[in-house]
Amino acid sequence: MKYFFTTSLTARKLFTQLRNALFHLYLLSLKNKRYKDWEVFIIRVLDEVEGNYIYLKSASQSKSDKLKVADHYLLGMQYEG
Repeated sequence: MKYFFTTSLTARKLFTQLRNALFHLYLLSLKNKRYKDWEVFIIRVLDEVEGNYIYLKSASQSKSDKLKVADHYLLGMQYEG
C-alpha cells in the first residue's frame, strides 16, 4: 500500500521563519520514515520530481485551488495492481 501526503506551501507574503522551520521539520520527519512506500505532493510555483517528493505547479494563493491541483494529478495517475 502506498501513502500520499499533500502539502500546500504558504504564500510568500505570509511566509515566516517559523513556517519555514516547521516545513523543514515536516520534510525531515518524512525522510526519516522506515516505511519507504510513500510520496508527498508539494504544491508550489515550480514543478519537479525529486525522489518521493513530487512538486506540483500552482501560482494560486488559494489553498483550495492548490488542493485541486493535487486532486487532478491523483486522478490522472494509473495504478498497477
